[in-house]
Amino acid sequence: MIPIDVDHCRVIFDFNFSDVSEAGRAYNEQSVAVGNRVQGEDLGICEAVQRGLKSQSARRNRWNAAGHERYVSGLGKGATGFY
Repeated sequence: MIPIDVDHCRVIFDFNFSDVSEAGRAYNEQSVAVGNRVQGEDLGICEAVQRGLKSQSARRNRWNAAGHERYVSGLGKGATGFY
């Protein structure tokens, strides 16, 4: 993962296969295709979450970056400081 700016990063995936012969080619290509599909699904989820966090309806809380100060101040109070 390479940070680009505060709202963007570049993710690079490497695939390593023990069988790089012609016989293993189909399996390797299928594995890469599945990995790409899953990453595409994850991207859609992450983008939707980020849009939600930036919306006017997002509440400040420990899970929202806008509520970060409260979360950090609660760290010194133990687990009960969050509830």
